[in-house]
Amino acid sequence: MITTMHRALATLSILLLTGAAHASPGAAPGAADVVVERSMWDLIQAGGPVGYAIILLSVVGLGLVVDSFLRMRPVVLVPPNLAESVDDLARKGRFDEILNLCKTNDSMLARVVAAGLADHTLGVEAVRESLQQQGLREITALRHRVGYIGLIAAVAPMLGLLGTVTGMISSFRLLGEAQGAARPDELALGISQALITTCMGLILAVPLTFFYAY
Repeated sequence: MITTMHRALATLSILLLTGAAHASPGAAPGAADVVVERSMWDLIQAGGPVGYAIILLSVVGLGLVVDSFLRMRPVVLVPPNLAESVDDLARKGRFDEILNLCKTNDSMLARVVAAGLADHTLGVEAVRESLQQQGLREITALRHRVGYIGLIAAVAPMLGLLGTVTGMISSFRLLGEAQGAARPDELALGISQALITTCMGLILAVPLTFFYAY
């Protein structure tokens, strides 16, 4: 039993020494032993100037999405309290009070009603036409703001494609200057930039396209 225990301890010692030799700083690790960890900031830096431009557009796009959600809520465009007050005053024929009320309120409904009542002395047709024109202007302004989201969603993949082209150009230029003897890690930098910018452009474009359609 003691002999068996000695053999087990000897075997364990050999395994520990072998592992220590592999883990020592002077040992040359194999390809399978190399683990490269890259942070998100490293990936962004690998994208180069095009990657920075996409990041900037993502900040602008996020701001536009948040702004649109805040501005285009029904309670903001057509406040229920204002709508009830306008309806009540209109039934009583107190149009001057409606106009004063709308001038103190900053909403789409208030601007439309105020524009219509500005011509109320010219008759019903003039009021209806003024309401329609102001309503069209308000809707056009809202569509313009949302249109910027669609513009960024369309530009982002193009920027990603631009990064792809510039990255491949950089890789092939390096390969040409080295006359076919370029190091693989140097070529990988340009190819990495190409793939990263394409990915960044798509990551930005997909959600913005959804929000634009919504």
